Parts: sequence; structure tokens; C-alpha cells
Amino acid sequence: MSRLICIEGTEYAGKTETAKLLAQKINEEGFIARYNTGVIYPSPSTQLIEELAKKSGKRKKELLYTMAYILDVEASKKPSNEIIIQDRYWHSVVSYGRFFNSKNSIHRKLDLIGLFLQPDTTIYLECSFEERMNRRNKRPKKTEIDNYFMNNPDELNRLEQEVKLVLDKIPRVVTIDTT
Repeated sequence: MSRLICIEGTEYAGKTETAKLLAQKINEEGFIARYNTGVIYPSPSTQLIEELAKKSGKRKKELLYTMAYILDVEASKKPSNEIIIQDRYWHSVVSYGRFFNSKNSIHRKLDLIGLFLQPDTTIYLECSFEERMNRRNKRPKKTEIDNYFMNNPDELNRLEQEVKLVLDKIPRVVTIDTT
């Protein structure tokens, strides 16, 4: 069975760079590591779900991504000696779903955490708003969601609180300040 290390955090906390660097260093040590985003074990079903999610509104998107990540559990039972370094995972679907869908989030009505593939370790990256702005200014491409949060620091704080509430429900979480 593979080992799963999830890297979580909100915009510009350093998730992608950290995840890629960690996978590279693990490979240099002679282990097999794979950097990943999205579902861990793609299948025709999860590909269809992801395609539908991209075309859906916030509520349906939350439900579809939740379904896709639940499908990873069965696929994870195949023998493997790889270490998966996951750049955001179901923690983000739950957090962002609760943030954007508020009281209508399925994750406010149902506790589905036990249905997801549980990571061996989750690393939560956080940093100051000023540092996020510095990183944002260096990045050429900015998404709509980046713009929303970086122009609304109170909303970014509210999202971070949702992420922390989710992470409080799982074991083996390490928080690192990347400022």
C-alpha cells in the first residue's frame, strides 16, 4: 500500500513548490515518490466526474469532487511502495465546499471524513498575508479565486478557519509557517 502525504493550505502558502520539492528529495533518497494533484488513482469514472465538476456550479462541484475522492479508497488497496505527495486533497474539497456553499454544503450536513482515503501525514502550510502578496506579485497567472481571496483578506481568514476545522478532525497534522 502506498504512503500518502498531503500538503494543504490556502492561496500562496507554498503548497505546490513544497510538494514538488518534497517529492524530488524523496526520489533522490532512493524511494519512489510521486507528486500529484486531484484524484490519486484516476479511472474512467473519476475522469468523467472531474469533467462534469469543471462545468458545474459550486454545490454540484463540491458533491462531484467528494465522490471522486471517495473512489480513491478502493483503488488505494492495490499493492504499491510509492510515496504520494498530494498537492491539496479532500480536505480542500470539504473546506472550500463549506466556505462557498455555507449552510448548503453537504459537508455541513454529513460527516463524510471516514469515507475518504486518510493520509499518513498532512502538512498544513500557512504564512502572513504580506508574504502571500509578495508571492502573488511574482506569479504571472492569477486565477479568479486568487483574485477574490487576495482582494478580500477577511474572506481568506474565514477560509483558513474552515481548513483548520477540517484538519482538527484528523490525526498527524503538522503546521508549518512558510513566511
